[in-house]
Amino acid sequence: MTYDLIAFAEPYLLIFARISATFFMAPGLSDTHIPVRYRLLFALALSLALREIIPIPNINFDGLHLVAAMIQETLIGSLIGFIARLLISMLDVIGNILSLQIGLGNAMVFNPSVGGQAPIVGHFVVTAGVMLFFATDLHHEVIKSVIHSYMYFPIAPDQSLFKGLSEPFEALPRFFNQSFTIACQLSLPFLILGILFQFMLGLLNRVVPSIQIFFITLPLQILLGILLMGIILSVVISLAIYNFGELYSHFLPKIGG
Repeated sequence: MTYDLIAFAEPYLLIFARISATFFMAPGLSDTHIPVRYRLLFALALSLALREIIPIPNINFDGLHLVAAMIQETLIGSLIGFIARLLISMLDVIGNILSLQIGLGNAMVFNPSVGGQAPIVGHFVVTAGVMLFFATDLHHEVIKSVIHSYMYFPIAPDQSLFKGLSEPFEALPRFFNQSFTIACQLSLPFLILGILFQFMLGLLNRVVPSIQIFFITLPLQILLGILLMGIILSVVISLAIYNFGELYSHFLPKIGG
């Protein structure tokens, strides 16, 4: 008795392509400080565990069709992870707005989520948001969306490859617009603080032209910004994570869920 190892490994390979692509794009899991080997091992373990519950027809792909199927699985997985990354990026927008409005826009630290420099306040907001993302089990929604995506985008014969992928890709601009709008709305208290503070500085400069505005008011701006952060930042981050869950749940029917 002989076994076709290629036919045996094809389902695992295709599942692994979709799951690993998701993990390489999803927030938290795709950060640069997480070794690639760990992400691959986690994706491989999840692929082996999900093989029995994911419906996969008995299809033997030839060389070109297998490559096309791998590309399709990678695109679907990347899309699932990218939507989560796109929605969680509202924390980056909030953090950058906060940094500019409280006068700490030039205080930079290394941000592993983007692999580069970022304002220290923005890095704090992103780190707290990602921690809350895992604490509230929203990463389970990303994993469930991968599993449910096989209901809408199953591993199918070659004539069904890339069918139906246009709709979720067309929804990307709308999700980007919604996440950016929510980020600006949640940053509104700090925007109001910045506008009022700069307006008062302008009046003060007109009344007392000889005053050293920069050296006197910058510490005050930072102090007021830190006080406002201490009062409402926890609410802002919680609302951002809540809106992430709401927007991602609206995306799930388009990709499975």
